[in-house]
Amino acid sequence: AAGYPISHLNIAVGTASGNVCVAAYTNSGTGGSIAPTGGRLSTSGSVATPANGMAAITLGATITPHLADWVALSSDNTAATFMANVMFTGSTAYLNAAWAGALGSAFPLPSTPGALFADSLGFFLIKGS
Repeated sequence: AAGYPISHLNIAVGTASGNVCVAAYTNSGTGGSIAPTGGRLSTSGSVATPANGMAAITLGATITPHLADWVALSSDNTAATFMANVMFTGSTAYLNAAWAGALGSAFPLPSTPGALFADSLGFFLIKGS
């Protein structure tokens, strides 16, 4: 089912450093084989990491993601941190380049993501607007 049109991805910045890239990807697969390999819907490209706090990053186009589509966040350095919702505690914690959904080293984000891995402890705080 289609969602609502969005033109920004909102992220919570813990420590601003270097550049960041956000993107939305279409879903492919079902059940245990669900993956963001259906192709990129839109991306911000490389932009300066916003100041600490909540920030809206403009996508290259207005898109209407579907339920189960994916969003991604990439940074060009390991000093930048982003906030996450920590499962089971209801609190927030900082994310760094080695924690939560990751794609080795991909900056800016690719047209089709490769093998992703995720940490089971939390999720990025990202929402569309």
